[in-house]
Amino acid sequence: MESHPERRSDEGIVRADGRVTPATAADVIAAVVDTFALDGIPVASRHKGMLAKQAKELLSDGYSWKLLVMASVYSLRRSQPQNMHFIANDLNMAGARKYMTRRDWDVALQDEMEIGGS
Repeated sequence: MESHPERRSDEGIVRADGRVTPATAADVIAAVVDTFALDGIPVASRHKGMLAKQAKELLSDGYSWKLLVMASVYSLRRSQPQNMHFIANDLNMAGARKYMTRRDWDVALQDEMEIGGS
């Protein structure tokens, strides 16, 4: 088990010396591993690598590290760690309440077709 020694906060990670620093991809992976370790489930190194690469990119894009932990756990439970970035984007859009109904999609596609056809 890769127990994460620091406490977590909304702003980032509260380090052992009391400093709050931005979360890193390693922090995201440690939190994911800890989540599965509670149930005695190991996370394969290959999957940790896939998730870490995506987490690093998404953190630099401004995604919340807590959202990335949720997306990582969900993608592992769905046996699709390679798709974590898609899940993170869906969660981010849902959190911002930017849902698109079927009608919204139809209108957007129609607009695209009109622009492309001009």
